[in-house]
Amino acid sequence: APHKLGGPFFTSVPSGRVGRKDDPEDMDFMYDNDEQFVNALTQAESGDRAQINQRLKRLGKASEATGLNGVLSRVGLAKLRSFLEKRVDECYRRNVQKIIPMLQAECANTEKRLKACERV
Repeated sequence: APHKLGGPFFTSVPSGRVGRKDDPEDMDFMYDNDEQFVNALTQAESGDRAQINQRLKRLGKASEATGLNGVLSRVGLAKLRSFLEKRVDECYRRNVQKIIPMLQAECANTEKRLKACERV
């Protein structure tokens, strides 16, 4: 069930790549720079929001508390990114207590090897 993982998230990503066209016939490179691609992402997200808003209104669910706001809170790359950053941070904080003793043991091992090399 995607709801257990915090999802689902809905995004539209424009097709094409960022870069310089070497071949004018190559339609794979649609964006000259990152800024153009980010603008296309923003436009896609706005279009997604408008379409969802329109469909929910048509279904009569736009006025429900969980309807429009509940769905729109899961639309767009910014929402997905903040969710994923939060999950990574939680995972890091959960595992840091396990990682520190391992790093300390590795540091002690390395110091022993260094001292052994210095004696030779």
